[in-house]
Amino acid sequence: MMYTYCLVDLLDSTKSSYFLSGDEHGELPVEIRNIVAIRHQGELLQGVVREIVQYEKEVVPTPYVENDRVEAVLFESFWHMMYDDDDLEEEDVELGDDLDMGFDVASEEELLSVMDQLIKYRAYDEFLTFTHNVMMERNDFSEIFYEEIEDELKSVYKITNSAIAAQMIGELYMQNPYRKRDPKKAYEFFLFAANNGCGAACCMLSFMYANGEFGPEDYKKAVDYATQGMLLEDVGATVVLGDCYMNGTGVEVDEALACELYFKAYELLDPTGPFMPEVQMRLGKCYLDGSGIAEDPYMAFDCFSHAIGNIYTHRHLVNDALETIRMLRELMEDAQGKIEELEKL
Repeated sequence: MMYTYCLVDLLDSTKSSYFLSGDEHGELPVEIRNIVAIRHQGELLQGVVREIVQYEKEVVPTPYVENDRVEAVLFESFWHMMYDDDDLEEEDVELGDDLDMGFDVASEEELLSVMDQLIKYRAYDEFLTFTHNVMMERNDFSEIFYEEIEDELKSVYKITNSAIAAQMIGELYMQNPYRKRDPKKAYEFFLFAANNGCGAACCMLSFMYANGEFGPEDYKKAVDYATQGMLLEDVGATVVLGDCYMNGTGVEVDEALACELYFKAYELLDPTGPFMPEVQMRLGKCYLDGSGIAEDPYMAFDCFSHAIGNIYTHRHLVNDALETIRMLRELMEDAQGKIEELEKL
């Protein structure tokens, strides 16, 4: 006889275990991402369902305790802790994905409420994903909101020693618009994060050394950290390393390698993400000038055109968006000129 088991991340620990779904009265209608109540060794715990499988009791891939089981579905997802079903659309309930509640229209109180709930239920990974996406999509928050975000990130960092939390705290020390930048404090968090496998922190350290945040510019360390971040598949670090090889910053010029790194960054990116225009512009220049790749004005024109479209989509997050668009239009004109010359032949 087959039994249904749920792989559940326990919210009061870092453990994941399989639990029988339901009891002698029948199975529960459990789905992935449900928040469930679990009877575990006599205690009532809570967890997030990650997988649903069927096993015979004799072959469950974890020690099975007869009385351990999922007893109740508490919430369909973290979103359903916050809103009635009528207020939710299907894409709003994907825990661990974009957690997209319409960041551009949600109030600060709504956003903080979700973050508080995620911390309350010890869903720290989801909290970091959600907070990261919020900060990526908005730059119009109040000073109080930034303070709340920093406090919550520090509380999660204290509990988990998360490299991602450390990196995000470091960014707030560098980019909080309501206070003076603090590179020294940011460095402490970036260094911890970089040493614990966070590519984005490596990228930030590369920038800081290249910009002389700690004294004279140190391009060797900038290249070293960019390389470390690239190996961790961080898009920003990969682009920075490409720039180093394209411009001969801290290394010998190698346009072919630079172009290869830009392509690697392109493959890592969300096609419609806010950093895509930077990569598309660099690839367009490679095609336009034949830098590290065969000259192709058609591809260059296409890259510049798509970059402009992505900037319009994320213009609130792109520094000097109008100036960047103006520059891209000039590059498109250069590409168009080369296309016309080719078509005369």
